[in-house]
Amino acid sequence: MTSSEREKFRADVASRARSERADVTFADVLASAEGASVRVGIRGGTVIDGIVIEASRAWIVIEAAGTDVLTPASAIVWIQTATNAAAPPSRVWDAVGVGHALRALSRDRSRIIIATEAGDVSGLIAAVGADQCAVRKGDGSVVTIAFDAIRTVVSER
Repeated sequence: MTSSEREKFRADVASRARSERADVTFADVLASAEGASVRVGIRGGTVIDGIVIEASRAWIVIEAAGTDVLTPASAIVWIQTATNAAAPPSRVWDAVGVGHALRALSRDRSRIIIATEAGDVSGLIAAVGADQCAVRKGDGSVVTIAFDAIRTVVSER
């Protein structure tokens, strides 16, 4: 290979790498963060530091200070990792939404705290619908929360 052919080859490789990176979405970055040490900025100014223990295109779970923090992708403003690499996630995760993760917490009967812009709601997840969940509070009342309003869901480990 001549010097000029090598230069052309290098330029083609660099161009293809930029093109492939241009196809990576924020959801792809989140889904590829599983196992990574992260710092995540949440709507409203909350910052969470920890290890991503589960991730999909719709949500991530961060182990932080002895708790698991489920955060919908729609509530995440930014994510800081050690690298900017992002591999497209498995297509299996494409269909796994926030409801799936909330149903798992409901089955585990985990006590949770759901942070919303209107304040925190704590209790047990009583039911999970298509776009909302119901939380039974300690006094027996039930609060229904739209998925879009959820910033974080904290459960003890």
